[in-house]
Amino acid sequence: MPNNGRVQKLFNRQPSAKEKRAVEDSIRESIKLALTQDGAFGNITAKTISPRLREISFITFKQKGVACGLFEVQEAFQATDPSIKVQFFVKEGQLVPAGTKIAKVTGNARAILSAERTALDYLSILSGVATSARILSKKFPGQISGLRKVHPGMLWSEKRALRIGGALTHRYNLSDGYLLKENNIRQIQKEIRGSWEDAIKEGVKRAKQDRKKKGASHFIEVEVCNLSGALAAAQAKADAILLDNLSPPKVGSLVRAIRKINRQIIIEASGGINEKNAASFLRAGADFVSTSKLTLGSAPIDVSMLSTGALSQA
Repeated sequence: MPNNGRVQKLFNRQPSAKEKRAVEDSIRESIKLALTQDGAFGNITAKTISPRLREISFITFKQKGVACGLFEVQEAFQATDPSIKVQFFVKEGQLVPAGTKIAKVTGNARAILSAERTALDYLSILSGVATSARILSKKFPGQISGLRKVHPGMLWSEKRALRIGGALTHRYNLSDGYLLKENNIRQIQKEIRGSWEDAIKEGVKRAKQDRKKKGASHFIEVEVCNLSGALAAAQAKADAILLDNLSPPKVGSLVRAIRKINRQIIIEASGGINEKNAASFLRAGADFVSTSKLTLGSAPIDVSMLSTGALSQA
């Protein structure tokens, strides 16, 4: 894996300390929206309970999985009542056996019950993503990546789940790297009234100019599906080439052609990648493979919350 170091640098970036604060604020907004959509701030069933009642509830993993989403769980409960206390018995990224109590939630009963579904949904989905990422990344360390195909409103959270599970994160969002895909290239082709290959070269040229102007270090990647497109991207000296929806033999053929021009260029394979066929694409010469199955295809971990009954009247 001669390009593994560059793959890690370009496709597994972690948010800086400054970005982390913005990310957490964004996640909080998404959680508040989810709570609002669920009617958590107007839970009519919760009104059957005394507004002064306090309780203790425990959250349990009903199946084995990698814990992820603890930040979201705490934020969901505290968004309904800042005085709610959440005590975790596991750390994020920890492999949790089935039947394990992972958290204790203490506070106003109405607020806890109102946030329950949103908190558990985040925990269940993110733990499922992290678990799938852990399984695949153990088989193909440093060579499995997620994509931006995520559940709406959960982009930042699911990217973190990928990283915690051991997978590459790829672009965090549209401002995190230049990726010239079919529709981008098509628009450039219309502009310049040239060939598809000319449009690829022009796109890479423009991306380099924009990157230099910004003083940024974002990667420049081109999506291709045939030899002429791959050669154009390699000749334009893109940082990476994405081979999309091709068979392993076809990927191998294009990799050999690309390497004759530039051995340092990163080659990604995507489209229909799964646990069973990932190895064949990597053997064909791809530096790494990417798949949306890690985010949109991962089964949520089964979790539950059970109240132990009233703690006291506040």
